[in-house]
Amino acid sequence: MDLRWKRILWLQVGGAAINLLAAWAIVVCIHNTGPHWQTAASGWPHPVSADWPPATHVNTGPGAFGFRNRSTVGIRRGTASGPEAAEIAVINQFAAGWPVPCWRWEVWLRWEESPRISPRKESSAGIPTPSIWQNGIDPPDEIFHFSRYGWKRLPLHPGPLGFAVNTVFHAAVLWCVVLLAIAARRAIRRRMLRHRFGLCPACRYPIGVSAICPECGQPVQPAASAVACKSPSAEP
Repeated sequence: MDLRWKRILWLQVGGAAINLLAAWAIVVCIHNTGPHWQTAASGWPHPVSADWPPATHVNTGPGAFGFRNRSTVGIRRGTASGPEAAEIAVINQFAAGWPVPCWRWEVWLRWEESPRISPRKESSAGIPTPSIWQNGIDPPDEIFHFSRYGWKRLPLHPGPLGFAVNTVFHAAVLWCVVLLAIAARRAIRRRMLRHRFGLCPACRYPIGVSAICPECGQPVQPAASAVACKSPSAEP
């Protein structure tokens, strides 16, 4: 493979890695708080079992930096526990990433609430088996102890278009950083070589033992070799 294509490939791999790490950093730092806008639901975003309550409304989050969340909620009043009880089901859909929130994960919840039931009665009926592709990595509680209902996950499921945009963006940023690092290294090396051979670091004019470049007036530190040559024993 040509060297140029190898560089492009490694830049894309680095951009993809930064893309994922940026999404994880947003998940760690974000707080799913603030006002949520409620709209009527036209149905569940995924097929659900027949015993699920009908979808009633959708809560959309405020859309913080690099983060989106949408919760479809279904409520059924009156259950086997009594007419005052309510069965509630929620499908939470999240996305994180920058500049496009492309890494997705979901958290499905189902429970029953009643004045006579405390705490609420959790249920897993009709909830698909969790997978890290669809639901993300569930980290230890010691890391995300502030996450209510355990919605914070490390996502591994990218949206294709957003993933491509983010990867190209981060690869371009990475390439700029590499170019700056190479330019800085060359500038430092060039300055050291000019100093070693008794040249002005700015204009390359020979300065000998002078502390100021006679060509451009730049203050310089003469090379140690030049200073050693001008010793009292060498004078007539």
